[in-house]
Amino acid sequence: MPPLRIHPQFPNLFQDAAGCPVVLAGSHHWDNLIDNAERPGPFDFERYLDRLTGWGHNFIRLWIHEAWTHDLHPRIYERPGPRRALDGRPRFDLTRFNPEYFERLRSRVVRAGERGFYVAVMLFNGWSIHNKGEGNPWPWHPFNRENNLNGIDGDPDARGEGSDIHTLRVPEITHLQEAYVDKVVATVGDQDHVLWEIANESPGESVPWQYHLIRYLRQIDPTGHPIGMTATFPGNRNEDLFQSPADWISPGNRRAWRKNPPQADGRKVVIVDTDHLWGIGGDAEWVRKEIGRASCRERV
Repeated sequence: MPPLRIHPQFPNLFQDAAGCPVVLAGSHHWDNLIDNAERPGPFDFERYLDRLTGWGHNFIRLWIHEAWTHDLHPRIYERPGPRRALDGRPRFDLTRFNPEYFERLRSRVVRAGERGFYVAVMLFNGWSIHNKGEGNPWPWHPFNRENNLNGIDGDPDARGEGSDIHTLRVPEITHLQEAYVDKVVATVGDQDHVLWEIANESPGESVPWQYHLIRYLRQIDPTGHPIGMTATFPGNRNEDLFQSPADWISPGNRRAWRKNPPQADGRKVVIVDTDHLWGIGGDAEWVRKEIGRASCRERV
């Protein structure tokens, strides 16, 4: 899989090592990296790739869950205890990464590349920090002060949620997040078919934090994998994406994007994702409209 770069003549497109334009098309699943007890049983990653191959796809988003309202496996950090977290299990040590998690991350990224897929490695998830209508995951988050051994409090105002951890408010948390990004880059940054995605649908106040992490990634990733910023929720402003230092973006439905997508203007590579426009939605007519109004824009 050749590395992707912004096409110098058509900046709304990626190009491969030979200078040929690359169009991305794919489907994603929330459990394709971490098993989620909301849907019991291990996720069959190979069957997932088989199905996407049958559809002619070449791109996936690899989903991270920092926390959820159901049990997740594996987790990013080790849980040595002996003190107990809110779920009754040993507390997290935020200085000790879980080898099982990073072994799975690498194995699935490598396997996807062997099967011909580019992989957007998601780093953080806004659905893991506060209630967006499907339950509050904060009681299960490692940065909840009741869940770690390190005295880290991601809710300094005691609001019962973790929106502050996707901001720059608590420097100790930002440093921990940078250490985690370092570990992810060390784990899969040697793979040419990787793209980075900062966060899935973090709230609108996360924008400066996401800009910071984009710049941080640029400093530590010597190979220059494309870095993406996707729609915030709630509080989406697509102009925040276009003004960002990201290489690629995925807009939300502000200004009725799903009904009236604008023509690609070359400011960013745009990966149009139904996840940010409907949640679950889209049909053949929507695809035709996207192709007609935004020729050469990337799609997922």
